Amino acid sequence: MFSNKNRGLKIFLLSGVILLGCLYGWHSRPECETWFQDGLADPEQFDGKEIVAFYKEVKFLTEDGFQLKDGKDEIPVTGQIPGVKEGDFISLTAIFHREGYLELKRFHIHYGRQLKQVVSLVPFLLILIFFFKQYRFDWKRKVFTQRNIALKINILG
Repeated sequence: MFSNKNRGLKIFLLSGVILLGCLYGWHSRPECETWFQDGLADPEQFDGKEIVAFYKEVKFLTEDGFQLKDGKDEIPVTGQIPGVKEGDFISLTAIFHREGYLELKRFHIHYGRQLKQVVSLVPFLLILIFFFKQYRFDWKRKVFTQRNIALKINILG
């Protein structure tokens, strides 16, 4: 794949795939991009508007809903989510009210988010290990160079 033969065509095709991925992501993004922090900053302007919140933590549960946390910002949400627990991460769409709370419309619970983050480190570390087994950094020329594999094979020989 990385030979010089048809290099321009390969670059063009890979660039096209990346461009199509970007266009798909742009096209399928949420229609509304108003965040609850915007509503808290100017409640009158955002009263009754749809708010989105991605990967926010459920701080604690209440009788009629829960408290949503994003960094140091928190906001109450009315509406029940079956199966949600304190500390779970959710994404939601809600209606902002000038009194400073959200009314839940749609939601998604991100089960095992921390576990997914830890597990995704394993392939990254393996790639690093395999890379540095094959290449080393030449500090004089400031480039990565391939290690001399043939010498190691002859020694083990």
